[in-house]
Amino acid sequence: MTGRDLGRALLTIARSAIAERLGLPRSAEVSHAGLQQPSATFVTLKQSGELRGCMGSLQALRPLGADVCHNAIAAAFRDPRFAPLVAAELEETSVEVSLLSTSERVEVATEDELLARLRPGVDGLILQFGWHRATFLTQVWEHLVERREFLSELKRKAGLPADFWSPALNVFRYEVTKWVEEDFALSGAQQ
Repeated sequence: MTGRDLGRALLTIARSAIAERLGLPRSAEVSHAGLQQPSATFVTLKQSGELRGCMGSLQALRPLGADVCHNAIAAAFRDPRFAPLVAAELEETSVEVSLLSTSERVEVATEDELLARLRPGVDGLILQFGWHRATFLTQVWEHLVERREFLSELKRKAGLPADFWSPALNVFRYEVTKWVEEDFALSGAQQ
């Protein structure tokens, strides 16, 4: 379920969902056998290489196609860090879809043990402590290459101090398969 055809379908679904919400023409309907499988995804929007929105799901609660559609609309219009996307921006916006594997709990007693078990460039990570929860997709390793920095920034994102540690901290990891429009020449006016 991680092939090039699936990636093309997911990117088309994401862009079409945003275009439809903006009152613009959608692409033709796409089909792929994997679109009905329950899956967790994130949709990331960028403009000139800078983040413009990113929203997603950590658990497989919807069929893959529906999850991408939902998260594309959320990334474009409900990411609290950005104003809602407007029609004039869509052509200059690139879309990336990340398909998450099932997350697995990482059992560790200390932060040093966690740092030793992290796989840079491979692991997406979820931290949860009480009401505090945050995730970094695997792609974040491209910007935060040091394990300690990656973990510290993720704790900050969760609203915890960078040096926080507790045996009650829940840690989960997952892997990501991602597709980027530029790899398919699907973005903007090229569509």
